[in-house]
Amino acid sequence: MNVIHHRESYERELPLILGNDDYEQSNTKLNCCVNNAEEVQANDLILFYYSGNVHQTNEECYLIPIQNQHLTNGEAIPDLAIPLETIVRRLSNEKKQPFALIFILD
Repeated sequence: MNVIHHRESYERELPLILGNDDYEQSNTKLNCCVNNAEEVQANDLILFYYSGNVHQTNEECYLIPIQNQHLTNGEAIPDLAIPLETIVRRLSNEKKQPFALIFILD
């Protein structure tokens, strides 16, 4: 049986802003992306904003790293990019228990 705990409020509002500009392949370089991260604690309201290249394959979203010279085709992406699901799991594990996670991929 699953028990859902309802919290009336959260401790802190915490933005996690990640940005990648300097991609190795010239056709994927970006401008004006921000890079900032904060430590997550229990009961935080987390806004995760990613400004960079994202690729979806096999119904999974991947954040593309700036060192992406080996990502010449879609087959390499699951092995070399960062699955969004991994970030979700790390931010919402039992120890951290955030109040809410909001993801924006730009």
